[in-house]
Amino acid sequence: MRNGFIAVIALAAVAAVLVGQANVSYSQGEAGLRVGVVNVKEVFSNYAVAKQFEAEVEKEKTAAQEEINGIEKEMKDLMAEIQILEPNSALRLEKEELLLQKDTLRKFKSERWKAITLKRINENTAKIYNAIRDQVDAYAAEQGYTLIFKVETPRLEEKSEESANKRVNMRNVLYSSPTMDLTAIITQQLNAK
Repeated sequence: MRNGFIAVIALAAVAAVLVGQANVSYSQGEAGLRVGVVNVKEVFSNYAVAKQFEAEVEKEKTAAQEEINGIEKEMKDLMAEIQILEPNSALRLEKEELLLQKDTLRKFKSERWKAITLKRINENTAKIYNAIRDQVDAYAAEQGYTLIFKVETPRLEEKSEESANKRVNMRNVLYSSPTMDLTAIITQQLNAK
């Protein structure tokens, strides 16, 4: 029993020495260790290039929706015409065929716009993210940062459980001091270009 007690004390002493050495080495290296954080989502929201792209997509969406709405109005008018025509008449069959063509056109335009827009969004998101990364890299090198982490807003405000779980699992940093936040600096430098 006495040997076990001595072993515990010896182990505690060794641990204390190691912890002390670790603290000394960390303190010595602390001057060289600079850590920052950037809220990439916030940079996207405030980056002028991203805002411009978002406005372009919204304008295109409005134009596409107006075109689709026009086709839907033509379809509605055709349906009203078809209702008053004799069943199986040549004119009615012609209008029904035209209605099917309009419906096919509406679906095609809608799906095509979605596919093209999704591709553009993915391409531009990658370009914008790479510009942000390049700016973060340049700033880190210029200012002597060792690590810069991506952070998100501190609170989750997800409505669906699946979305909340996904966000929790993707979270990289649970806490960072506001003094470490480089988001505004990075955004300002990107917008100055």
